[in-house]
Amino acid sequence: MSKKKSNNIVPIIFIVAVLVAALFFLFGPGTSVPGSTENAMKNEPGETNIRAAEPTKVAGLSTILPRARNFDSDAERDAIEVVLSPKDAYGNLEMTDGTINARIWRSAYDVNGTRMHGDLIESWSGISISKSGYDDYGYRLVLPFRSYVPQPNDYGFFEIALTTPDGREFAAEEVLLSLGTTG
Repeated sequence: MSKKKSNNIVPIIFIVAVLVAALFFLFGPGTSVPGSTENAMKNEPGETNIRAAEPTKVAGLSTILPRARNFDSDAERDAIEVVLSPKDAYGNLEMTDGTINARIWRSAYDVNGTRMHGDLIESWSGISISKSGYDDYGYRLVLPFRSYVPQPNDYGFFEIALTTPDGREFAAEEVLLSLGTTG
């Protein structure tokens, strides 16, 4: 009776071993999606990071605290200060040369009370920036008002775009930017 039981175990062990070997072959150690962070972290010495070999993809332009600021002794705000943070598809800061174009419109409302672009207040174009001007957060840019004098409780739409020498464009919009003093 014991001889019969041991004969049944051999085929089961063989089938389990074949399944384990097949699963190991299909899903073995070190398997990950190409370009993933996991794969980039597991590179062995001498291997190339797949992510670095891919072309840079444009994700967008973040702006950090775009705000109207006063840079002299009078009461009015004199300029828009903004930190530009161009990001690649992986969310990394991309320090790049380029040309900045920006515009501010007065905030207005349609008959339904929906906020919309009003009159164009100020625009800047053709401002060159270089890689050397970036810090860990991005590129600090001051856009002086030339003809606009902020009024108390003025709000506006701020749009800014960075175009790189190879033609890629990073863009951002701040929907409600306080331009004047609050008093």
